[in-house]
Amino acid sequence: MSFPKITKDNLLEVYNYIPEGKSNNYASIAMLERALQSAIERKHNMYSSEEVEEMIGEFDRLFDYEIEYSINSEFDVRGCQQFGTECDSLEEALEYISGEKEIEEPEIEDCTEYWVDDSRHNLEVSVDNLRLKQDSDAALVELLTKAIASTGMDIEMVPQLMERVYREGFGLSVI
Repeated sequence: MSFPKITKDNLLEVYNYIPEGKSNNYASIAMLERALQSAIERKHNMYSSEEVEEMIGEFDRLFDYEIEYSINSEFDVRGCQQFGTECDSLEEALEYISGEKEIEEPEIEDCTEYWVDDSRHNLEVSVDNLRLKQDSDAALVELLTKAIASTGMDIEMVPQLMERVYREGFGLSVI
């Protein structure tokens, strides 16, 4: 099974997913952290939607996490300075203009005038230590209910299944 697509409806399923050949869900948690980071950045960088808002709300309902914010700024800096290049003939000058010969670029320190032409600023988010909320029993019940319902198991078998899950989950032998 490949890594499940992350949606607001399957966050717990993804959280509990252990990729084949792995013994833990660290990769799943990292994927969820990146999904939350992306959703928060989209929300605040003017790319929000109802789906993004719902995704963030579901993360907030199910998980605790640490978050750090920073701003990524990009500036277009332009400079203007005239530099002369001596030419021995018209032919040499035309070679420079056509690109056959290259003019040496000036050092930035040689430019005496410059200005910021444009700037863009984007929120960057870092999400770490994503974990289930301590009071997420209701979410676990919902996940178990969906899992049991998807098997078509008879409702009378659920108590036996839960006892087995409990015993095997805590390393106790099943009677």
